[in-house]
Amino acid sequence: MSAFRQRLWFAITVLVSAGCLGLAAWQLGRRAERRAENARAVAGREQPVLDLLQGSPGTDRSQRRVLARGVFDHGEQIILRGHLLTGAPGVQVVTPLRLLGSDSAILVNRGFVPAADGATPDFPVPEEPGEVVIAGIALDVPSTSDGGQPVTGTRGTSWRRLDLAAIRSRLPYPVMDVYVLAEPDTGRRGWPRRVEPPALGEGKHLSYALQWIGIAVAVFGFGLFFVLGVGRGAVALAPPAPPAPRGRN
Repeated sequence: MSAFRQRLWFAITVLVSAGCLGLAAWQLGRRAERRAENARAVAGREQPVLDLLQGSPGTDRSQRRVLARGVFDHGEQIILRGHLLTGAPGVQVVTPLRLLGSDSAILVNRGFVPAADGATPDFPVPEEPGEVVIAGIALDVPSTSDGGQPVTGTRGTSWRRLDLAAIRSRLPYPVMDVYVLAEPDTGRRGWPRRVEPPALGEGKHLSYALQWIGIAVAVFGFGLFFVLGVGRGAVALAPPAPPAPRGRN
C-alpha cells in the first residue's frame, strides 16, 4: 500500500472514530436531559395537588398532580394509534374536557382501548357523561414538526402523537398547553383502561454511549495497526533470538 493510500485510509478511520465519539457525546447529553426531566417530574409530583379551576394563570402545571372538573366533549376525541397494553395492540383515547366556569378545555388521556390493527378501536369507545372530576398528572402537549401525523381512513382518524398547534387549529375553543394523564382507579371498571405515567428511568443512553466509545477505540486501533502498520515493522526487524547453547557430549 502506497504512503498516500495509507494516509487516506487512516484519515478515514480518524473521521469514523470522531463520528462515533460525537454520537457517544450526544447520548450522554440525552442522558443529562433525561435526568433533568426526571428531577423536574419528581419535584412537581411532590407538590400539593393543583386544582385547575383555582390555580393562577402563571402557575406551572407541567408534571403537577392536578384535579380537573368539567364535561367531556366526546365528539372531539382523539385516537392515538400504536400502543400496547400487556402485549396486546390498541389505542389511547384523548378527549377534551370543557372546564367548569371557563371557556377553555384541557385534553385528558382517558386510557387504553383494544384495537386489533393498532389504529381503530375494536368497539365504540365508552363515554363518561355528565360532570366529572379527573385526577391525574399534567404533562406538556408536545409541539412537533409533523403535526402529530394524523391519518384518516374509512373508520376514522388516528394520530401518531399529540401536537399542540394541530389540535388547537382543530378545536373550536382554547386548549391548555398541558394534558392530563388520568390516574388509574382501582374502583373503576371497563374501558378505556387508565395507563400508568411514563417511567422516570434514564433509559439506555449510558449503555449506548459506552458502545459508541468502544467502536471508536476499535476503529482507531484498526487504523493504527492495520492501515499504518504501527508495531509491525518493529516485530519484523527484530533480530532472531540466539541459539540455545549446546550441552557437551
